Amino acid sequence: MDKPCPPVIKADIGAAETLVSRREPMRYRTSQGLLIEAETSFDAIRRLRESSWNEQNLSDREYMEAVADRMFQEGVHVSTVSPDIFIAGLLGAGLLTREPDDAQPNTENPAKQEADRK
Repeated sequence: MDKPCPPVIKADIGAAETLVSRREPMRYRTSQGLLIEAETSFDAIRRLRESSWNEQNLSDREYMEAVADRMFQEGVHVSTVSPDIFIAGLLGAGLLTREPDDAQPNTENPAKQEADRK
């Protein structure tokens, strides 16, 4: 016969679910000045990929590898072991910076922003 979970465990799970649902987005600024908002590293990578006019058709993994290859050619090592480590590497290399929570994200189309910068 299965025993029901103790109430303490159920309460802990509920508290964890509440924390996850209240997670605030992180704000990053690229070295090109683009401000992005992302709740996870996966989301940040997707937004970075979408803002890159020549890498939009790559998968997120392929995008990470392409960026890491370019950085390696410039003498900077950025690991692609996981999205979290990749974003940490971009932050450490100065390619991304954390922005204050009150910074406003760019609302224009990322492709238009890229075209305007050229």
